[in-house]
Amino acid sequence: MHDPQRREARFVNGYDAIPYPGYAFAQTHPDRLGAIAALHGLWPSPPESSRVLEIGCGDGSNLIPMAYAMPGARFLGFDNAAQPLQAARRAAQELRLGNVEFVEADALQFEDAQPFDYIVAHGFYSWVPTPVQARALEICRRSLAPHGVAFISYDTLPGGYERQVVRDLMAFHSSAADPRQQLREAQDVLALAAAEVNRQRPYGAGVHAEWSRVQGRSPGFIYHDHLSTVHEALYFSEFTRRAAAAGLRYLGESDYAEMSDAFLSPEGVERVNAFAQGDPIRREQYLDFLKGRQFRQTLLVRDDAPLQTARPERIADMLVTSPAREEEPGVFRRGESRLRSQHPLARQLMQQLGRAWPGAVPVRELAATETDLKVACELLLVCFQRGFADLHLWQPSFVRQPSPRPVASAVARREAALQKKLAPNLWHSVVELDDAARELLLKLDGSFGAPSADPVLARLARNALLVQ
Repeated sequence: MHDPQRREARFVNGYDAIPYPGYAFAQTHPDRLGAIAALHGLWPSPPESSRVLEIGCGDGSNLIPMAYAMPGARFLGFDNAAQPLQAARRAAQELRLGNVEFVEADALQFEDAQPFDYIVAHGFYSWVPTPVQARALEICRRSLAPHGVAFISYDTLPGGYERQVVRDLMAFHSSAADPRQQLREAQDVLALAAAEVNRQRPYGAGVHAEWSRVQGRSPGFIYHDHLSTVHEALYFSEFTRRAAAAGLRYLGESDYAEMSDAFLSPEGVERVNAFAQGDPIRREQYLDFLKGRQFRQTLLVRDDAPLQTARPERIADMLVTSPAREEEPGVFRRGESRLRSQHPLARQLMQQLGRAWPGAVPVRELAATETDLKVACELLLVCFQRGFADLHLWQPSFVRQPSPRPVASAVARREAALQKKLAPNLWHSVVELDDAARELLLKLDGSFGAPSADPVLARLARNALLVQ
């Protein structure tokens, strides 16, 4: 479908021609990675004093908010696209960040002898050639500290088969040499398919679902995720086989709730466990087949790391957060998900966390006795596994009650000045900005006396965007 020379040119220069939209990805944060490692018996480096490497860092949108929120940590990002790196360096300079460095390098040539506590490769592995994939795993094994954690995201099968049909259609139709013309052609043919395929049949339903997912995304997302001439979706079992060959071991998923079997019936859980024969890799692969999984955010450790099964008592010395709200007695909602529990302590825990949000609460402060602490840890582990609570080793500095002259995160103020629709908060989660939020953020440098009753200011505080 494509000329080989154009394929190579697009791979090398595509990110300079059409930048990929950069965002902060909460799942990559060292705090999240470290908490999961600690839950499994490791002793990860404290996030606030760690060394972090990002492979394929792009314009620095992921590393820069981390560097701002954790000035005692050190960050290094490398990429082979010059223009995004220039944007990253410019942002770091404007924010006066001395703890983050951006290097132009190809993964095949990258060398850094110093160990890293956390390594991130987000949106990278499935979009690079096989030798670069292998090199990324090699970097993780050689550069990870003994109790370090690597994050690698990638497209997976069997869910990737559905997406591949749409990718192939767009590639078949998009023959122009100009990237922007390719985008227009790809969007045209995808709109045709979405309008004409029979949605009542499985094939048509799949095509329309993918069209809905792509619709409204930025040109950079469509070009690099769907028109990239280098792409591989693979089974989880194959990825972990490659990781093991490189000297790495599976820890879990950064989105820990994705490992849950709650979507199965009790009989289904029993049968999957029997089929897996005690092998967590096989078990995860069965779950992928049953849910049609399309994407994973996998955590790896060195194969000599003393990894253990997750234990609830390890939560006792952590912090915990939850934005879940009690809709009715014993029913808590987070997004579109609901958790039901009539356990008195469970309700008490979730209510306390809801009142403290967006702040974190030390787990030991949630229980009056050692007996209650034991039960609380067991309940919180279930909440974490179901996606209703988050575990932490660290808490950023922000205020829930604005001062008379509020100060917002400098990163968020910069995003507002650039008219961005999204900004990272101090927890590294992305917050949507409307016109009113952007307008107010631009003023919050400590020189403006905002009324404490301002609803927009209160919303910024609830979203952990204020430092004073």
